[in-house]
Amino acid sequence: ASDNTTANNNYNPDLNEIGHYVVTAHPPGSVFSSFKCSFLSSTSIDVVIAKSNRLEIRQFQKTTSTRSINNDADGNGGNDNLFPLLLTLPINGRILSIAPIRFPSAQRDCLFFTTEKGGYALISYDESLALA
Repeated sequence: ASDNTTANNNYNPDLNEIGHYVVTAHPPGSVFSSFKCSFLSSTSIDVVIAKSNRLEIRQFQKTTSTRSINNDADGNGGNDNLFPLLLTLPINGRILSIAPIRFPSAQRDCLFFTTEKGGYALISYDESLALA
């Protein structure tokens, strides 16, 4: 019984804390690299934006509107539909280098990238697997 009393007298709640789990609430914001290619389809003008451990694929949309871009009623400059974010890809590692590659027989570009820890991948987009 004296062992339990000694153990209870030495009880420190701070020593029994298991630990903390810290996550980033916001996705990466700084742009590492960006380039134009045809990643989503052979006829699209896509812009790939590499941000730390995430890829963003945006598609340039040409407008036929004759209204002034600077005089929108909502004040956002009229660009809300000209450059939409279509795809976000998390990458397991920090992107070190990235480049578009088009094989001679292909209609679209693939993306080749390397990570800080020596990983690498060659990825492409398959429209038939896309979620609706």
